[in-house]
Amino acid sequence: INSDFRMIQIFFEKGARTFDGVCDNTAYAVIFGRFHIVSPPLNTLQDGDLKSNLGAVVAQVTPTGGAVAYVKEGNTLINKVHRLEAKKPCKYTYFGSSTAISKFKAKLQREKLVGDIYDDQESSVPESGSKAIGIGFSVYNFDDESEADLTLVASEFKEAAESLAKRIKSKEEWRKRPSISKMAKYCFRTAGSEGSIDLETSDSEAGATSSKTHGMGTSDSVEHDYCPSLDEILKLPELDSDGRSKDDLLDLMDKEIAEGKLRHDEEMSRLDSSILNEKKRQEERKCRLKDNALIRDRFEVEVSESLLKEMFRKNLQYLKDIRSGKVFSARHQAYHQSSQSRHKLFYTMITDPCTEDQLDWILEEFGKVWMRNKKEQLTHYEHIWKVMIPEIIIKIYMDHFGFTKREAEIRISETPLKNDGTGDSGDEL
Repeated sequence: INSDFRMIQIFFEKGARTFDGVCDNTAYAVIFGRFHIVSPPLNTLQDGDLKSNLGAVVAQVTPTGGAVAYVKEGNTLINKVHRLEAKKPCKYTYFGSSTAISKFKAKLQREKLVGDIYDDQESSVPESGSKAIGIGFSVYNFDDESEADLTLVASEFKEAAESLAKRIKSKEEWRKRPSISKMAKYCFRTAGSEGSIDLETSDSEAGATSSKTHGMGTSDSVEHDYCPSLDEILKLPELDSDGRSKDDLLDLMDKEIAEGKLRHDEEMSRLDSSILNEKKRQEERKCRLKDNALIRDRFEVEVSESLLKEMFRKNLQYLKDIRSGKVFSARHQAYHQSSQSRHKLFYTMITDPCTEDQLDWILEEFGKVWMRNKKEQLTHYEHIWKVMIPEIIIKIYMDHFGFTKREAEIRISETPLKNDGTGDSGDEL
């Protein structure tokens, strides 16, 4: 809507009516369109009822030479909006049913406020210089003979409504309030619901035009699947117990949805990063398995019986120090800590990457030192398998390939097993 479009709500006094502890003693009308207040200030709270003050409000927004159209449906009484004492020449046009127009004529004649009444079924508009002091008004019945005039009015309103709707649609800030567009379209129509009131202005080129609309049906109206009444559009929003309207609740829901989407996006970003890290870790582990499988094959080929026994004899003192506690060994400590920790060592026993032959050679050397008879076998058998054999395999592995003890343990734990009977390396890659 351009800067010339204005919307002002005017309140009038009315007979008090109480319901649910609330006293309803005001009526309201809405002035909207491209207009200017020619006689400021325009009070939003009128001192009096709508019937007696409507004409004064219309006069404040009607420029010199302007035209005012009043449309009324049904047979109820038409409210007077023209003022003969006004010093501005302007034209007033009343549309209504035959019964309403007849009552209105009689009322004006009784009040002696008749200027020039031009009935489209009786006479044409007189020459200038009439006795109405430059103020004339026409009265039209909603009969078949005046259908062409009404169609023209409706057509003009339709074009204005369509133009206004396009301007409204182009404004981004109005997109969340489609009811405003509907209201603008509805109010520019000549059709409406019973009991609705609005004051409407036409294009500035033709002069400001104001009208009080109780609703009139026409075939040229802007078409809608559903056309709410002006009362429905302009009624105050219903508030919940916390004083929030439906729009406030919808805005709150939009905010919560946006925050939820942001949290979801952050969570998905963390998840994607975690997936990438896991894939990278798996790729790195796969590479390590391949490298360790090659080292396992080298260990099988390079560590012969003579070399293994020689390395065992060089590390015999190292094994004795572990057994006596001089050299720290986590396995030796766990073995003597409790029966439960001793049992858990069963799952940390190491025999790979040694072959069956290499393992037999190691057991043969242990038999020469700690299992020379049946008694020693019964006494030392479990300690040798759970502590001493893993320690000597790790020591030979780290000495032969130049690794630290920690690195040797990790590489042995990440060495894939061979398939039974095939001898191929890298079976679990």
